[in-house]
Amino acid sequence: MERVSDSSGALVVEAVSTGSAGRCPDCRKQARRVHSSYHRSLDERPLGSRRVVVRLRVRG
Repeated sequence: MERVSDSSGALVVEAVSTGSAGRCPDCRKQARRVHSSYHRSLDERPLGSRRVVVRLRVRG
């Protein structure tokens, strides 16, 4: 988890995926660096009167 903030009535949780390193699709060697990443947003059930949003950064 990187950060939790209260933004416009929504509780925003920002997190980073900690999955294992990927492999080359051709030679199957383990990658030494991350080539790309992207963000996914998940809307969760409200927490009291506030909406909860989970923003997850994952490897691309």
